[in-house]
Amino acid sequence: MIQITDNEDYIWSLIAGALSGNISEKERLELDSWRQQSAEHESIFENAKRIWDETGKVNFTFDVDNAWIKTRLRIDDSYGSKGKKSKKLLVIYVAAASILLVIASTFFIGQLYQSTIRISTFQTTKKIV
Repeated sequence: MIQITDNEDYIWSLIAGALSGNISEKERLELDSWRQQSAEHESIFENAKRIWDETGKVNFTFDVDNAWIKTRLRIDDSYGSKGKKSKKLLVIYVAAASILLVIASTFFIGQLYQSTIRISTFQTTKKIV
């Protein structure tokens, strides 16, 4: 395995600069000196250059607008299906709560009415006696 040991980060920045065309003359001389130090250094540079050249051949385009449209449709679709389910559940919950409210009201009104009858019956009985 090939390794760079002499100030690795700096050497990689020189290689990247040379391949991208963003390197000063002084840096170019430093890189050339490093490459001449060993066949391994030259091999590292040549491999990096080959990879750089190959990636330049890839024709990659990305349509940002189309990607946003697709993402928006996915979001709308996921909320749409959940929204319909949520609305159905909401209707069911409201109906169940309404039924419970009617039952509870009927029970309490019935209890109140029975208490009123007992009190008035008791008062009537008391007056008669």
